[in-house]
Amino acid sequence: MAVGMKSKTDEANSFYGYVQDTNIIGDANRVGTIWNTAEDGYYIAAHL
Repeated sequence: MAVGMKSKTDEANSFYGYVQDTNIIGDANRVGTIWNTAEDGYYIAAHL
């Protein structure tokens, strides 16, 4: 979810490492917009 409010890094880090390749995007990574989240997802997927 990207709503531009508050970054939820603690919640995201609790899931980190369950699978081999874990990427944190959106508000879990940094406060931003939906555009930022979609862009992060695109670049991560492009570099798989």
